Amino acid sequence: MFKTSNFSRDLALCLLKFEVLNMVFYCINCTSFWCLLLMLISYSNGADYVIKTSWDNATLDSAEQIKINLENYDGKSFKIVIEAPFYDDPPPDTPGDPGEPKWRLWDFELVKIFFMNNLHQYIEIELGAWGHHFVLLLNGYRHTVQFGMLINYNADRIGKRWNGTAIIPLSYLPTNTSKMNMYSFHGLSDKRVVNALYPVSNNPPTGLDDHRIEAYQPFDVTVLPAEQTGSTSSVWSDAIQGIRSFKIASSWNGKALSPSESVDLHIQLDASSRNLVLNVSAPFYDDRAPEEANGGPFADLYNYEVVHLYLLSYPDFKYVEIELGPWGHYLVVFWNGYYNKVGNLVSLLKYTVNRNASRWTGSALIPLIYLPPKVYLMNAHSSHGVDAKRQWNSLYPVPSNSNQTSPDYHALKYYKFIDITELYPENDDPKCSQIWQDLNVCQTSAVQSPTSAVGIVLFNVAFVLLFNM
Repeated sequence: MFKTSNFSRDLALCLLKFEVLNMVFYCINCTSFWCLLLMLISYSNGADYVIKTSWDNATLDSAEQIKINLENYDGKSFKIVIEAPFYDDPPPDTPGDPGEPKWRLWDFELVKIFFMNNLHQYIEIELGAWGHHFVLLLNGYRHTVQFGMLINYNADRIGKRWNGTAIIPLSYLPTNTSKMNMYSFHGLSDKRVVNALYPVSNNPPTGLDDHRIEAYQPFDVTVLPAEQTGSTSSVWSDAIQGIRSFKIASSWNGKALSPSESVDLHIQLDASSRNLVLNVSAPFYDDRAPEEANGGPFADLYNYEVVHLYLLSYPDFKYVEIELGPWGHYLVVFWNGYYNKVGNLVSLLKYTVNRNASRWTGSALIPLIYLPPKVYLMNAHSSHGVDAKRQWNSLYPVPSNSNQTSPDYHALKYYKFIDITELYPENDDPKCSQIWQDLNVCQTSAVQSPTSAVGIVLFNVAFVLLFNM
């Protein structure tokens, strides 16, 4: 007599094989190689990897091994699942909520995953046992072009194991990714332990270097979505060119906007290295124009059709607000803490604007001296309409679990990281520009080196803790 459980299993397998055969016959009939390839990918459960060795090729006990699964998630992103031993190392000792980027995460308990192409362009994905992450793009050996990339990541710890799950946008991968390596880290200082999927040879001539690209090995790229190959993504092309791009695609409380309603912002350094170039492309609603017909500074621009950019310093919470409108008007406001206005624009901006029936574009030069020191956080918003029909949209909206009932563009706890420092290294200098010194909001007694400033701050997102009640 057969067992019911075995019969059910065998029947399910037979049905699955029958479906696969039908797809194969279809692909043969349509002579489509890509159809067959996509079919095989669609039935893939991803790929499992196990870190079984130390970085210098010593074998690990089974209890010390780390399991990592890669699989397609939704065609536009892929999933990383980690199962690792938990050594109960202390969590990162700088502020910031789990789920957010964490500067210096590499000093704590974590797993690193590298994906690289043949041009030595690679992404470094750091996933921590305490739920933090840190993602960098590198164009050549240790040449970072962007960091602090936002991803969806969560982790939990149960007994002596921790598990992490990350969703990585496909656009973060360098084009034609072909090699990878994986590492795990735990222990502090001289007790640091590092393991590797692909270790270096025994008795390496130099010490540990997890960026040793010759140790990276080919992997089965079919576990990633098929669109992984092809032209360079806009994320990578922007990073290499020094452009930071953002899209306002939701209302202030998280309702998705249609593509035609979204607002694009691009930030980069100009050729003189003295100004940020802020480019905006937004839908044009043909709201009434401000009374000042010739454009220029306009104090009440926030009541009209407008795009806002806020650049926030940490830990001082000084910030500059830049408003641009479709009729050639603009405004710059300086703030020292939540809603504490301390000044306005001090000189005219170079601002150009163009409109057509459906969209408008604007380009403004923002002098770097307008920025407070140590800008690591930002948000952006757009508004249009009047009275009850006023629409408020946000790059980083209020979370669904918030008790906030009305839009507040100054809700600093929802600001997120921006790596201005990669564009403008002097950003890490704690000294205020003359503009900010003249506002009498800068301390001049304490002098802090740029290196220590980076160590203390660089987007640890402490504002989340300070502002959450």
